[in-house]
Amino acid sequence: MDENPDKKIDLRIIVENLEIAETIAKSITHFDYEEKYNIIISSIIPTYNIEIVKNAANGADIILIGSYGYNNNYTLLFNELNNDFNNVEILNFENIDFNNLEIIESEIKNSIIKVGLSFSLNNLKIDSIKKSLEDVSIKNNDLLSENEKLLQENHKFKSDNIDLTGQISKLHSDLDEIKSEFSNFKSRFNDIRNKYILEIYNLDDLSMELFDGETIDNEKIVIATNKFKPEDIIVGQGFIGAKSKEIAIDWLKIVKTALIFLEDSEDELKNELGSNSSNIIETDDESQDNDSYDIPETFGNFWK
Repeated sequence: MDENPDKKIDLRIIVENLEIAETIAKSITHFDYEEKYNIIISSIIPTYNIEIVKNAANGADIILIGSYGYNNNYTLLFNELNNDFNNVEILNFENIDFNNLEIIESEIKNSIIKVGLSFSLNNLKIDSIKKSLEDVSIKNNDLLSENEKLLQENHKFKSDNIDLTGQISKLHSDLDEIKSEFSNFKSRFNDIRNKYILEIYNLDDLSMELFDGETIDNEKIVIATNKFKPEDIIVGQGFIGAKSKEIAIDWLKIVKTALIFLEDSEDELKNELGSNSSNIIETDDESQDNDSYDIPETFGNFWK
């Protein structure tokens, strides 16, 4: 029913046949329903044919269905016509004398009152439903807003996850590269660690320190070293490399002694040095006595 007070309420009555419809029409002329109830009885439909009734009752605010005791017809009509846009009520004509128009009119009024009460109760129920719907709507909007927020966060998390996955992939690649470099370094380090590390000394400084300010011709030391190839000794560019200073000193002593005893090989030395005999150290018995040294066992093979 429309809640607008200025709109007239459209009421339609459904009865079993035309004879009863005529009786109903006579009874309603004795009361002004429009003035008292703001109701207009727009039609009286004299049939129980469902399809005809549905078309004839379409748009009504109130529908009264005449009942004459136990009858399935009005029950079917009630179920077909009752919906959210109208109010359907049973108009009880059981044991009524249709010659008494006042009784019929009273029954119509009672049915209208029932509809009004039902409408009021329905309004209360509707108001409660509206309130619940409003609450649900507000909650739904909040959920939609929260869902949208979660969708945005999820999209951001997906984007961050893609970035992090890329970073993790790059880190794995970098880690593999570092592992490879470390493995190579470890291999090189092991090679270096397994080799002897030689200490380097200046030949002139070491000779002067050893022979009281006297030096040995560097070229002669090189020739002697290249010729006999002592283990873990290298000489060149004015430097000597050895595992320790003691070993370097021992080798210089040997070379010094060897040069003294190589007097018979002076020509060979001249040829190897490419210089004249004046550059060769001349020795005599006295110098041999003064410059002789004990040869360390390390270089015992020097004389072989």
